[in-house]
Amino acid sequence: MELLGIKNFAVLFFAPGIVRGAKFERADKQWRLSRATQENVDENNPAVAWKSVLKQISSRDGLLFISGALPEGVFFQFKSAELSAREQRGAVELELSRHLMKIPENKDFQFAVSAPGEDLQVGVGVYLFPETALNSVSARMTQSSCHADSFIYPFLALESADPEIFIPELEPEFAFVRGAWNPVNDVLDAKIRTAAMWEPVIEKCMLLPKEDDFDFSAFLPMLLVGRMVISGKFSRSRQALSILPEKLRPVRFRGHIIVTVILLLLLGVNGLWHYSRTWGADFRQYRALQNESKKLKRSIDTARRNSKKQLKEQKEMERVIASAAGDPDVVAKLAMLSNALPGNVLVSYIRWSDSGIDMTLQCEDSKIDLPGIINPLGLWKIGQLQQRQTGDSAVATISLKLVPMTKREVKK
Repeated sequence: MELLGIKNFAVLFFAPGIVRGAKFERADKQWRLSRATQENVDENNPAVAWKSVLKQISSRDGLLFISGALPEGVFFQFKSAELSAREQRGAVELELSRHLMKIPENKDFQFAVSAPGEDLQVGVGVYLFPETALNSVSARMTQSSCHADSFIYPFLALESADPEIFIPELEPEFAFVRGAWNPVNDVLDAKIRTAAMWEPVIEKCMLLPKEDDFDFSAFLPMLLVGRMVISGKFSRSRQALSILPEKLRPVRFRGHIIVTVILLLLLGVNGLWHYSRTWGADFRQYRALQNESKKLKRSIDTARRNSKKQLKEQKEMERVIASAAGDPDVVAKLAMLSNALPGNVLVSYIRWSDSGIDMTLQCEDSKIDLPGIINPLGLWKIGQLQQRQTGDSAVATISLKLVPMTKREVKK
């Protein structure tokens, strides 16, 4: 918000039978709720109430947000790693099946992302609704000649650490508590609890009216949206919140854009004229530098290849010098081991090294006595042995490691 130089913004909230509006202004780096109003809606001509509220809260230099609940809308939250806008949209698509028993075919959704926490994860709030749910809102906006920067469902402003909240205009029977919907038994008590817990939270980011007749609970949805805009959460999620048709969004800074385009054109013409005067000399100098750069690069690549080749040869020589002569009786020992194993044993893997032999055997006899077969050879002892048999299979898989016997163990 500060980067855009916005000094004020307004929120229009609609609910069955009523329209409320709130205007927020900034002075001396402090935001405050400067105006709060509401009008009853005549169902035969709802645009009258909308126009009346808009006239009281909107301004030419400020942003305007529309808020409320859409028919068949569903809200939920989840935790996610910090992702780009496109990746986060994909993550939301995957989360839909976890939170909804049935996903509408023609759906649309908006989501808002919180700042990363200490665990480097972000909280994501998602509001899902049928595509046709926006038709009634679009019709009201068109009838009242209203252009808004964005539609925002109020609960998208919630953070994971926020207290319990109950707004009957959004969900008349449920309160949202720590990421889950809980049924409300006493509506009046839930509203009083919500006001008591949320008033200190809102006062941390803005000044509220001091009048006794100010109904905090009635304007809480607009205050939530206001907190979302002031905290920067709207700026982080602006693209993800954009669901209004382009014709219902305002065209801002048209004069600035025209002047900017003219200046860019003049700068381009001036640049081309200057470039045409020095192009020949600069181009020849550029080609000479480019050729020298290519020669230098080829020399560096050649030297690097020769260095790598020499280093590889040196490592190979060091490996050959450091390598052991090996055991001259390997073939005889392997024959002894092969003859000692019964005929119903299949060796599927063997790795012979100075430290021992790693083997994997397949055997139909699950009670085979391997120590009784290996130890009499006087060459190895069993260091590790693991046997497993899966399902109804008659074949057992045996993994074992043979380690060489010491001279003392051979004498025994």
